[in-house]
Amino acid sequence: MSSNNFYSNVWLMASLCFVSSIAVGIGLITYAVFNDYVFYELGQVSADLVTQGLMSALFYNFIEGLQGNILVLIPSTIDWLWLIIFVSFVWSFLQNSYVAKRETYYSFLKFTTFSIMIVLFGMSLFTTLSTWFNTEIIGKLLPNLTYATPFFSLYLENLALVNIVIIGLGAILNFVDLDLTRFKFRKDADKQTVEIN
Repeated sequence: MSSNNFYSNVWLMASLCFVSSIAVGIGLITYAVFNDYVFYELGQVSADLVTQGLMSALFYNFIEGLQGNILVLIPSTIDWLWLIIFVSFVWSFLQNSYVAKRETYYSFLKFTTFSIMIVLFGMSLFTTLSTWFNTEIIGKLLPNLTYATPFFSLYLENLALVNIVIIGLGAILNFVDLDLTRFKFRKDADKQTVEIN
């Protein structure tokens, strides 16, 4: 995300939130389908072949160990990966908001009135869709995965608040001039003046 326009950065952030929610949902559904329908059946067939003496117990132990030790980690890995990508994207959004062309007072006032209403409308649609997806698909179809993805579930529960806070911080960073080098220079000068006296 690297745009010189603050408003396009806001729409990119909203798009990423929507796309990341869909990607995590598809990843969790794919995991559940593979684990419940493919790998579970493979384990059952392997157990039957071992009891019939047609296959070594070593292969069955390998499948059980893979399912019990490795495949269980996939939902939490997806959750951590989503968290890392989301935090890095928010950091990038805030940096780009600060660096983007500073908006005028009129533009900032216009953004805080009209654009916030548009963003809230878009976020309400996104919140409704995400809540439906989390309740109907993840909650009913895959209830165990809700507990395996605490960061993503927390984000979906507080979606509107988190996004409004991030957009508000971006707007403040874009509008307020934080010249940190001048501040550091002034503090160093004050410190040297105190040391001389």
